[in-house]
Amino acid sequence: MLVFLLTELVTNRSKIMLVLSRRETEKVNVKIDGKTMVVKLLRIRGDRALIGFEGPTEFQVTRTEIEERDDYEAIVDSQPDAVV
Repeated sequence: MLVFLLTELVTNRSKIMLVLSRRETEKVNVKIDGKTMVVKLLRIRGDRALIGFEGPTEFQVTRTEIEERDDYEAIVDSQPDAVV
């Protein structure tokens, strides 16, 4: 059922958002070109969630608020192997 629904949404849009509920310590695997990024909900405290990303170093993980900064490229260039 979920696969059918996603297929229908993908054919009608260029982007899609899959919304999942997760409990602490539960994981989601994201596979791109045969490589896997594991996203894990580590902890929930109040209105904050601590999320962990584990995967190959070629995956770039950035926070939107950092990407929107004027000096984003300088930050990334100064820390090429870091998660920003």
